[in-house]
Amino acid sequence: MSLSILLTGATSGVGLQLAKQLTLAGHRLIAPCRSPKALLGVLPPSSRVMVDSFEGCDLTNFDSVKATATAIRKKHTQVDVICLMAGVLPQKLRHHAGIEEALAVNHLGQMLLVHELLPLLLASPNPRLVIVASGLHAKGDSLPLTALFAHSPALVGLLDPGTAVAPPFNAMQFYGLSKLYNVLTARAIASRAQQAGKTLWVASVTPGFIPSTGLSRDASWLGRLFMSYLMPWAPFCVTVEEGARRVGHVVTSLPALGSPSGTYWAQGVPAEGSAVSRDPLAAEKLFGLSMQALGLTDFLGPPK
Repeated sequence: MSLSILLTGATSGVGLQLAKQLTLAGHRLIAPCRSPKALLGVLPPSSRVMVDSFEGCDLTNFDSVKATATAIRKKHTQVDVICLMAGVLPQKLRHHAGIEEALAVNHLGQMLLVHELLPLLLASPNPRLVIVASGLHAKGDSLPLTALFAHSPALVGLLDPGTAVAPPFNAMQFYGLSKLYNVLTARAIASRAQQAGKTLWVASVTPGFIPSTGLSRDASWLGRLFMSYLMPWAPFCVTVEEGARRVGHVVTSLPALGSPSGTYWAQGVPAEGSAVSRDPLAAEKLFGLSMQALGLTDFLGPPK
């Protein structure tokens, strides 16, 4: 069965490989991105016709996200799956409109895109939302849950003074915390969908540790060399192709496999996730704070 799949992050790394695999399998792709050339330029002609790209989507710019969503709604009436694949691993503290970069790209920008496209997703008879996280989300457990908000001048005012703790910048820990947000967001949306009586299956999934993706593009030349040519030989690493297959399995096969909505997936099977990622109170706290940050008052409507 051919699915209509909206995929962020489709122009590089695992997202690009996933786009290839999905289109070759006959699925139709909606690809919001900054520039579609990186995607369309590597696809065979038979796959290119399966892609509807929307140029100019900047996840650090919420007006850009809303404009992209408006353009998609004008052209499409239904999306079967939204797969949030875009991600960055900043090597230094950077802000966009006063919001820390990993928080903007890996979490808030994509959450806003989902909110804006919910009518299209819920029009599907079997809607699915898949959020690509990482096994590194466990590193986020060691930080205050609101650390990325505390490092965002535009959002720190949303925090209680006692919780506005901004720990020293650490690239891997901050990235891990943004990935923890992904797992918690999947759990929060799954819970809200159930409370509102909506048929929406939600999952988070890690593709595995893939050192050769574009996540290391901001590292030093020595770091890029290590990640691209030496680290892939480590036994715990997986290839870009395998990582894409793991994500694609969740995107196209579920909920037929019977796992509960909100499940975290690793190595192709349901997994436990870190201690904080399983905390429903943490999920609701993060979701409520994220709604405030985006200026949203409603997500999936009132409970039944």
